Amino acid sequence: MHNRAFKAVKKSRYEDESLLYRALLLLRDFYVPMRIEGGLDKKQAFEDKCAELGISEEPTFSGERWGEQGEMYKVRYAGRFRLLDRHFKKGTSREERHCFRLYFFWDEETEQAVVGWLPSHLDTRAT
Repeated sequence: MHNRAFKAVKKSRYEDESLLYRALLLLRDFYVPMRIEGGLDKKQAFEDKCAELGISEEPTFSGERWGEQGEMYKVRYAGRFRLLDRHFKKGTSREERHCFRLYFFWDEETEQAVVGWLPSHLDTRAT
């Protein structure tokens, strides 16, 4: 977990604090094994756990919106900037108490998911 994510959690107003922990465990216990080991059974286990938590896992942006927000969606990791290109999401409200996001990227070298921001929605063109 990137230091920036720790700072964001400290300031958080998200009302379901337990979801933060469960989402981090989802990343560790289901997403990482799915990425490292592969296989349909790992993918299905990950998708089942997402459904159980009411979370979807998606690309952070699509199409022409890549890079629209500059550095906000990047973190410095291992000496270079990395794009937080994936995220978990729950809820559609812009109200911080009701909208959950966990932004991360997959590091191929170390085979780990690096969390760069949670639990609020980062700014987009709509905000």
